[in-house]
Amino acid sequence: MVVTHCYKPKGTDKIMDWKCTEQEKPLTYKTGCWDGKNSDQVIAEDKVGKRYLAHFCEGTMDGSKYEDWYDSSDYCINEPIVRWLAIP
Repeated sequence: MVVTHCYKPKGTDKIMDWKCTEQEKPLTYKTGCWDGKNSDQVIAEDKVGKRYLAHFCEGTMDGSKYEDWYDSSDYCINEPIVRWLAIP
């Protein structure tokens, strides 16, 4: 399955509240000995349907804004993330 845009499979909207990254990204608030701010862990899905336990990172470095996704092993996810799901 190739995901070209954000979608909600029929019957899942009452069970899971997937957020489209074009409309909303996870709240970043955690700071530490890294650049920018990180979000809590979420489930992220890339454009080909692969899912990750991940966190979103955003900030500004040398005057340029960046937005990156990292998996649970802290490796940068190179595929575009199209939707995400908060973990309660």
